[in-house]
Amino acid sequence: MSDKKSPYLEEYLYLPALAHDSAIIAWGGFFFEIDEDDGKEEWKLLDDDELRKRLGRRETIGEKSEPYAPRARVEVRQARPAAPIPSK
Repeated sequence: MSDKKSPYLEEYLYLPALAHDSAIIAWGGFFFEIDEDDGKEEWKLLDDDELRKRLGRRETIGEKSEPYAPRARVEVRQARPAAPIPSK
């Protein structure tokens, strides 16, 4: 017997560029359909056409894609330089 559930969202966080004083942070998600048959799971990645039909999403990747949640908060902070350690 097959048990179909709602699509599963696997979110990710990616650092495409990282330096000692800066970072570029990217994030997103992939939707999967998980079928279970006789105790075995089969994961199928949902493509854009399927997401349009099932979830009403127009885009999943890129600058113009819809948000995955109603709100997000991003904080940008300036790191202070480390204070010199006095030598003895």
